[in-house]
This record gives sequence, structure tokens and C-alpha cells, in this order.
Amino acid sequence: MKKTLLLLPILAALLWSCGDEKKTDNTALFVALTGALPHSIEIFKSTTSVNNSASISVTVYSGQGCTGTVIVAPFTMTDASNTTTVQVPANAVYSIRAIDSGQIETPICGNSTDASNVRPGGTSTCQIISAAINC
Repeated sequence: MKKTLLLLPILAALLWSCGDEKKTDNTALFVALTGALPHSIEIFKSTTSVNNSASISVTVYSGQGCTGTVIVAPFTMTDASNTTTVQVPANAVYSIRAIDSGQIETPICGNSTDASNVRPGGTSTCQIISAAINC
């Protein structure tokens, strides 16, 4: 009986994700493991990002000041692929670190707003500009 009850959230999450192209298997797994909808962050790279670097590496951390654990593994953004959406746990702070691919410039870090604004199922926007990240 207990094993069946443990499987119910996983099955519910998988069924919840079926038939809606906006939801992914990762979202279903996230819901199953945490019991909550994630919060989406739309990250935009301006062409002046990190002193005009054409390619930057972006990492998302669980704490402010680009500390804590990595919650979104490093990924690359270019002038061609200048927008991406990632998911983080709701009701918690996060921070975003960006560094140019050549690792010549000083990395920049931007903090999320207050945790109360990181709502389950909600979306935030962060823009990476020349020497700052605005969330």
C-alpha cells in the first residue's frame, strides 16, 4: 500500500504533462520530485553582453551572489541563440552568473528578486547586458 502511495505523485505528474506541448518530461519529473511547479526564468543576452562577447557561459545558482549549489548547469548563449528559458524551484532565491567564453572578462552576477516573487508556475525575466544582469 505504501509503495502504491509513493508512486501516485509520479503518475499524476506524468499524466499532467501529457497532451500539452508547453510542458516537458523534465517539468513532470520536477513536479513529481518536489511536489511543486517550478518557476521559469527567461534569460536574454543583449549583443553588448559581457563587453560585447559573442559567446557567453551562463550558470544558475541556488543562492544570492552566485553562491550555493548549481541548479542549472552551465550553458552557452550566443548572439544567434540569445534567448533561453530555464526552470528553478519556486519560492526560493537564485542568481545567474555569466562569463565570456574566452574567460577574459570578469564574470558578472545578477540576483533574483525576493523569494516571494519566485512563484510556482510563474515566469521572471533576466537580461544580461554589458556589465550587469538585470532580473
